[in-house]
Amino acid sequence: HQGPKPKVLLETSAEALEGMLGVGGDAASMSQIEFGAQQVLLVREQAAKERLPACFDSCLVMTILESKGLEFDDVFICNFF
Repeated sequence: HQGPKPKVLLETSAEALEGMLGVGGDAASMSQIEFGAQQVLLVREQAAKERLPACFDSCLVMTILESKGLEFDDVFICNFF
């Protein structure tokens, strides 16, 4: 597959991620990404999933274990390392 190369954003705040994904408040109208069924926000463990701000409640958020065997067009990894 010859898709775009992954991009790594180090030290990205929850607010910046919110704006990039277009979730919550005015961020949705400013984002160039339409977050939908083909995108997932992955976290390392259930505790990290529970710590995400409420603005991500409308996003598909999964742990690595929950996402095993599934495919998505866009994968965002949050606070993983």
